[in-house]
Amino acid sequence: MPGAVARAFRRLGLRFPALFLILLTVTLADLAIPDIIPFVDEIVLAAEAKVAPIDPRRAAAMLVSAGEAAAFAGLGEGEIEAGRRAALLRSTGTDDLFELSMMAGIGSLLGGDAATGAPLLREAITAAEASDNPRRLFWAGSSSLYLLDESGARSYFSRAARSQSARRLACSSSLRVRSIRSPRSCPLATSMT
Repeated sequence: MPGAVARAFRRLGLRFPALFLILLTVTLADLAIPDIIPFVDEIVLAAEAKVAPIDPRRAAAMLVSAGEAAAFAGLGEGEIEAGRRAALLRSTGTDDLFELSMMAGIGSLLGGDAATGAPLLREAITAAEASDNPRRLFWAGSSSLYLLDESGARSYFSRAARSQSARRLACSSSLRVRSIRSPRSCPLATSMT
């Protein structure tokens, strides 16, 4: 079994497999028994601090996870902290600003600084306009809601659903064809970051 796990990690290109397993376990435990681990966002934020100097892109994704965990737990302070850290990481000049702009914008809005937060959310929404990535489209819809743009949110959520459906259809067709040739999984299913 450990060999299969190691192969799966290599295939996923995980740079921090132990950290991934810890965060996966904590997240699944929190989903299975809500509030058993009331500080999931803090655990993820602590891990992000270690990853940020080495891999800013993964740190950005971790900040989104921390912000989501805080939102699900109703911890506004956790969302604000994730946003504050996103703003700091954003200032380091990382190449992918979508997640960082979104989290910094949400954190600023929740912290009472709409003058800073609203333009950051608009920047994230603009970055998602050309995307067909369901996760980015969903986040653009969520960002639109923070800006009280209900029609924009509805549009992005609809696009996210259509894009996800198209990916699933492509994967099911791809898997049927590939099952004849080789038992590999659908690359589209893993390309939704």
